[in-house]
Amino acid sequence: MERKSPAFIILSLSLMSSLAIAGCSSNNNSNTASTTDSPSNSATEAPAATEAPAEKVNITYWHTWAGGEDAYMQQIVDEFNNTHPNIHVDSLGSQTTQTELTAITGGNSFDVGYTQYSNVAKWAEVGALSQLDDSIAKTGMDTADVVQSVWDIGQYNDKQFAIPYTMDTFMLYYNKDLFAKAGITAPPTTISELQADALKLTIKDGSDYSQLGFIPDYPWLDVVVWRNVFGASLYDADTKTITADSPENIADMNFYKSFYSDPYDKEAVLKFKSGFGNYQSPNNAFFQGQLAMSVEGQWLQTFIKDYAPDLNYGVAALPYPDGHPELKDAGEAQPGMLVIPEQSKNKEAAWEFVSYLVSKDPYVKFSALKGSLPTTLSALNDPALIEQNPGLEPFVKYIQGPNIKAFPAVPFMTEFFAALTEGDTSVINLEKTPEEAMKGVVEKVQPLVK
Repeated sequence: MERKSPAFIILSLSLMSSLAIAGCSSNNNSNTASTTDSPSNSATEAPAATEAPAEKVNITYWHTWAGGEDAYMQQIVDEFNNTHPNIHVDSLGSQTTQTELTAITGGNSFDVGYTQYSNVAKWAEVGALSQLDDSIAKTGMDTADVVQSVWDIGQYNDKQFAIPYTMDTFMLYYNKDLFAKAGITAPPTTISELQADALKLTIKDGSDYSQLGFIPDYPWLDVVVWRNVFGASLYDADTKTITADSPENIADMNFYKSFYSDPYDKEAVLKFKSGFGNYQSPNNAFFQGQLAMSVEGQWLQTFIKDYAPDLNYGVAALPYPDGHPELKDAGEAQPGMLVIPEQSKNKEAAWEFVSYLVSKDPYVKFSALKGSLPTTLSALNDPALIEQNPGLEPFVKYIQGPNIKAFPAVPFMTEFFAALTEGDTSVINLEKTPEEAMKGVVEKVQPLVK
């Protein structure tokens, strides 16, 4: 890849910073395998170390976790510092895409970053990330041990610019007590059952709701997971065609629409949602019984232990479209990525730290503490993961199913997400039909395909 000058990188990133979007944002805003346990030297122990610095090197590590999750990460950082006398890592949490971009464009870059997967291709395109292929080869990292779909997201022009670190998948959480009150004995298995159960679980007092059975964009609008449930494709790599207007995508949008149109009152639903409490707190709408069902990642069971330990809940597979049992257990693999910026002055030490993070023991420990899924099959299937966090077990099994897919690894991912978010929101707000909204997505994104 042609090396870009720092001035070019700064200009390019400054121009694109307004396009940065959250892959997993707060309430009601937008934001994804193999089943074989593959033994791996790189996952059992850290990859062969790069040559240790002659003098102690200080490196900076920026990540997005805050609160308790930041504290869990700090445990791993402290263990690295205690076992690597020639390298010291200063860790800074609570970062966002915007703060990471500001650091890069300001010429004061961190050495290792944990960022949203949607950032990787765009940052690599403008030369902001260090290419990792030589380091991978030099240290013998077993790339075959990484879930393939999330590994691919770290690539740009067939070169690796990011290492998948944590990975999320989504299942249906349901409140068993509310189900029992409504006379429902089991979680829904099909889309029509989900819609029927949601209506039974919805309570309206006059013109206002006091309980909703389900809304598809809580806790945020995810533009991938339900598309995968409906078997929808967004991009045909062979023909280089954006396929957001396919029948499956339209079916997904009609599903979204069904929770904001008759028999529901859109304005009353929006009003009820506006009163939901803080997501990561005891006031979470699902914890409070304001929502009877919610599609969430494996992290929620950790939140439940912290904020709602008495909640009587269950976890089930996402329902499949009626008449399509071949789409059972579908969903999304959504990774977070480790990157080394091109502007880092300590790339060897940075790679040493990245290698440590994805070595099995610290990897399993952090994943169990935080309630995340590791992206290496050997760590994912290590018995210690479930021993340390039993709540992860259904998600470990689920994410290795054949119908779990990640977002297409395309360099225009940020723009694609933005277009999908805009289109999906217009359907939820009943401003456009699904057909109109998805046609608009194709018109916006197809010209970006090269």
